[in-house]
Amino acid sequence: MEREKPQFHHVLFIQICTQWVICT
Repeated sequence: MEREKPQFHHVLFIQICTQWVICT
C-alpha cells in the first residue's frame, strides 16, 4: 500500500501537470 500510494500520487500529479500544460 505504501508503495502504491506514492505511485498513484505521482500519476495524478503528472496528469494534472499535463492537463494544465495542454490547457495553457
